[in-house]
Amino acid sequence: GSYSRKDCQSACLNNEHPSQTFSGYSSVACAGFNHRQGQNSLMHDCQIFDEQQMEFLDNEALADDRYSFYRKLCVPRASEAKSCQSHYHFAFVPDQYMDPATAVSKTLDNVSLEQCLGLCLDGPEASLSFSCRSAAFNRTSSRCFLSAQSAVSQPQALRRNQDPNFRIDYFESNCYSNSYSFSHECTE
Repeated sequence: GSYSRKDCQSACLNNEHPSQTFSGYSSVACAGFNHRQGQNSLMHDCQIFDEQQMEFLDNEALADDRYSFYRKLCVPRASEAKSCQSHYHFAFVPDQYMDPATAVSKTLDNVSLEQCLGLCLDGPEASLSFSCRSAAFNRTSSRCFLSAQSAVSQPQALRRNQDPNFRIDYFESNCYSNSYSFSHECTE
């Protein structure tokens, strides 16, 4: 529907269907959304996706650069006393990663995407010896790569995945050097 990014994000965070009065139902299990900013309020485009739709959607959602793609993740945190001033915590880039030989500070095996991103946000509070600027997550092997560098601080270390046998995605922290505050609880 024609909703601002803020209204679209709010609907996704609260699992509310933004046009409930027109659709006949009031909730949707939101896993992410696409948003295109229109020239006026009638031209915005908000597309909300449930978990089934999100399973294979990442590349398709990012293919149209007129849209901003947002994925809803429940990230466990070591410290809830911080706040991030950005309206999203990570910029997501599929099929890219930081060079493990020159830019990865710590590698973790058998973790979830949410755990990986939580460790990056927590940085030193999560017993890391560095402030995390980016993470890469290999969905095939459940391997997490944390880095004190990013595509901004060390662009020559950013690599494109050329191997079709595994999926690795790059997440750049928008909260680096900010303080963080989260208003939602992780619940079943």
